[in-house]
Amino acid sequence: MDSKGRKPSARGPHTHAKIDAAPATGRWFWPAVLGVLVVGACLRLLLLQEYLTRNLLSTYPLVDGETYWAWAGRIAAGQLVGTEPFFSGPFYPYGLGLVRALGGGLRSVYVLQTLCDLGTAALLAVIARRRFGPAVGVLSAAIFILMLEPAFYSTRVLAATIQLPLVCLAWWTLLAGQRRPTTGRAVAAGASLGLLTLACPPALLCLPVAAAWWWWMARAARSRPPVDVLTGRPAVAVAQGVVLLATGAAVIAPATLHNYAATGEFIAVSGQAGVTFAHGNAPGALGIYHVIPGVSANRETQNRDARRLCSQETGNPHPTWRQTERFFLRRGLENWWSRPGAALALFARKAYWFLTGRHWSESYVATAERDEGLLTRLWLTPLHTAWLLPPALLALAAWLRRGATHVPELMLFAAPLLVVLLFFYSPRYRFPAIPVVVVACAYALQQAWSWRKSPRWTAGLVGAVGLAATLTVANHAAGFDPIAPGRVRLWERVGGAAAATGRFAEALAANERALRLDPDNATAAVEASRAATQLGRPEQALEYARQAVRVDRRSAEAHNRLGEVLLALQQTDDAVACFRAAVDLAPHQAELHNNLGAALLRRGDLDGAQSSFAAALDRDASLPDAQLNLGLVLHQRGDLDAALRHFRAALDLKPELLQAQFHVGVILHAQGDLRGALAALRRAHELAPGNAGVTNHLAWCLATSPGLTGADRAAAVPLAEQAVAATSHQSPAMLDTLAAALAANGRYEEAAATARRALELAQEQGATALLNELRQRLELYDAGRPYVAPPGTTERH
Repeated sequence: MDSKGRKPSARGPHTHAKIDAAPATGRWFWPAVLGVLVVGACLRLLLLQEYLTRNLLSTYPLVDGETYWAWAGRIAAGQLVGTEPFFSGPFYPYGLGLVRALGGGLRSVYVLQTLCDLGTAALLAVIARRRFGPAVGVLSAAIFILMLEPAFYSTRVLAATIQLPLVCLAWWTLLAGQRRPTTGRAVAAGASLGLLTLACPPALLCLPVAAAWWWWMARAARSRPPVDVLTGRPAVAVAQGVVLLATGAAVIAPATLHNYAATGEFIAVSGQAGVTFAHGNAPGALGIYHVIPGVSANRETQNRDARRLCSQETGNPHPTWRQTERFFLRRGLENWWSRPGAALALFARKAYWFLTGRHWSESYVATAERDEGLLTRLWLTPLHTAWLLPPALLALAAWLRRGATHVPELMLFAAPLLVVLLFFYSPRYRFPAIPVVVVACAYALQQAWSWRKSPRWTAGLVGAVGLAATLTVANHAAGFDPIAPGRVRLWERVGGAAAATGRFAEALAANERALRLDPDNATAAVEASRAATQLGRPEQALEYARQAVRVDRRSAEAHNRLGEVLLALQQTDDAVACFRAAVDLAPHQAELHNNLGAALLRRGDLDGAQSSFAAALDRDASLPDAQLNLGLVLHQRGDLDAALRHFRAALDLKPELLQAQFHVGVILHAQGDLRGALAALRRAHELAPGNAGVTNHLAWCLATSPGLTGADRAAAVPLAEQAVAATSHQSPAMLDTLAAALAANGRYEEAAATARRALELAQEQGATALLNELRQRLELYDAGRPYVAPPGTTERH
């Protein structure tokens, strides 16, 4: 009681009195929100139904989605710790891994993401009601439901959708602490910000800001109840800030520990920042994703490419991940310092992209899918983020005048903006700002509604809407952020999804449509050529490959594709010339050196082939085909030990690689390791039971090797019969194996008859090398004796 007998205010005399407290919520609020959510659910289900039934992209995620889905598959299989640092926030892929471990597929993911989307709308309604009143809450949910980007991203295998409810959760816990800063609420706020960081690593910047703000708010409330549950005294401001920070760090710690276990280095969440910085700030950058020569766009191989490039340019044979990150960070910073005027212009361009970007995306383009008829129901969610930003900025400017009160909103909006300014514009980098943008826009609309009471707000909102419309028209007139490139990329993506699922006719049609939109698109021409090859149309494949080279002579991929087609057409010399051109244009790409080596091997140039395969492995030792091919060259040269090492290295990388498994068996057989040879050959036969060469060699080993059991000898006969049938009884070598298998089982008359047939075929086909051996074995069978192979026998097929 004060001196006048009044009860003390629950708020006290401090900053909390300035919070935009919500007026009493009417009974209409929850029915209205429920109605919005029901409408939203209907819209999302209509969208999802069209996507699943009409859009080929729903069957196979591409670009980052493909990476996330493969990563989730490894997690579901039990590979919880990788061998590299995380290249993205781990929250989403581990969540996908759980879905896959429980037997869920892509449809399950889309349904769960749709539910997350609706949950975000509900959270926004609750947050806005608490902050600004029930009208703003309902309006926020309605605006969000009608937004294009959230509806679109809920149908993609991307982390964007899961980020929004986590942003709302962090916002909600911060507001709860603002009203009543206790240690328990500091723990909740720190945990929610930690989870957000695991889904969106740049949110790590928010933790120290939130801790400092919490300390400030708790200090302002130090003289009022309630009593802090941790200390038993009025809230201790510093302690609560530290608790928030420590809780966030504890939630993030599993990612940090994973990275340390994988690399031995301290990397808080993701080891991608340096490369991403260079993508947006290296020479030639225009504010959006900019390709780094020598670094793949594939997120899974990007880190390895970056590390290799760092090694090449610094001379450090084994740079650490942190050294690689600093190397690329310096690249961007040097560009800033050397051209400060251009750097400022680049910042302005990124900010303009953030404010007005509607069409451009490095992965999926929502407006292109809508306009090209693959996702027409996106017209039901017409609101672009760019249209909402000017009205939202009006509200944010007003909130900035009471900055301490509105730190949660300002911080959660500023973090994505800062990411875009420091790195580059991407719709996904802007995406986490959407919750604040939605509520700010709803607040501006509510303030401007009573134009007589707030004419300045009304005028400001009219100006903001006019600005959004003007910028949209101006961008279209200037050709800034056009939709046409997105349409081309869309059909490239559709072609990629079709090819990945074996639908090559659809892949060819999609790439041909991309070429109609852009005849100078080398990528689409290359993919059309690949699809034509799969459809058995070599001439069409050659035509598209030549078109790719013609429209872009600087494209290593185009030259490489033309080389592949020519090699398949037995035009080996021309193929070698194409592969050499590809290697000259992109000497860092291991696959190109490997392809050149394969062509040289086909031409009989063992020295050149060996050199090319070695060059491929110097650039990427994890390329299984290069390990296999170098093994083949060494095997052909008689260096069995070295060949065996490369074949085994290939199998470590790709256990289902048939040729490597087969040649391991052949070499072990030649070296006298019969048990090892049989194990490898049986595994090869499991991989390809219809392969006549593998079957024949396994049968030969079982039939002619000493020391085997009767069951082994008996197993040789059906295997040999299978190989003979696969070659239509026209292979003397296969018949020779069958004869040996029959003799090993005491069936000498059949063995002799089979050997005679093999001898006749060998004479007809001119297989002179086999004639003497067949005659010698025929004498054994006529004498009632089996053939036992001497040590060092190699394959016979």
